[in-house]
Amino acid sequence: PGQQLKNRESAYCAKAADPAEKIDAFVVYSMSRFSRSLRHQLEAEDILEEAGVQIISITDPMGEGEEGKFSRSLMGLINEKYA
Repeated sequence: PGQQLKNRESAYCAKAADPAEKIDAFVVYSMSRFSRSLRHQLEAEDILEEAGVQIISITDPMGEGEEGKFSRSLMGLINEKYA
């Protein structure tokens, strides 16, 4: 069963979650719904990455690895500018 993370504090909970209930992916409609602040986005991405959680955007597929992280950062910068 899926679990929803509703706010930034929930991202911290993902890191401390019981390994038996590990969260594999964080699914968002678009990166602009994930965060409107690049600093907050990068902080949350680092926390989720450390917890082994993959970020998946339905409307903004970014790929994985360094290229995906770079693309998400550019999208975050654009989202911050137009927030």
